[in-house]
Amino acid sequence: MCVKIMGNKRGENMSKKEKRKVIADIYWALKKDFEQMEIQDIYYDVGLMVGHCLCINKSGLSNKIYARFMGSK
Repeated sequence: MCVKIMGNKRGENMSKKEKRKVIADIYWALKKDFEQMEIQDIYYDVGLMVGHCLCINKSGLSNKIYARFMGSK
């Protein structure tokens, strides 16, 4: 079961639209700050995005995100 980690109480289900918004927000923030971030923070953000993608059955998108940010790590 996929749950929302930020915002609402933990354990409350997120809609697909909310998950897509979280993925997009994290993606653009990570893309902007990627060069200045600590590696463990990059791992966390990528893992969070991949998890949300898998929750909404977007495994292709999760693979692209992983390759984009972890390809050189």
